[in-house]
Amino acid sequence: MHGSVIEAANAPHPALIKDMGVPNMFMLLEVERRAGVVTRLQARFLSSSGEEHYRIDLLD
Repeated sequence: MHGSVIEAANAPHPALIKDMGVPNMFMLLEVERRAGVVTRLQARFLSSSGEEHYRIDLLD
């Protein structure tokens, strides 16, 4: 985790889903499998204190 945000990294992109520009964030990726098949894939973006800032379900 980084304590600052690099402004130059804020480049527009057509596939960009979310840009928060918040320091001290991390992505928690949760995967569930049944019989070898991924049944749930979720990404959550959390602050170092555990506050959830964004959640996306990637198999919907």
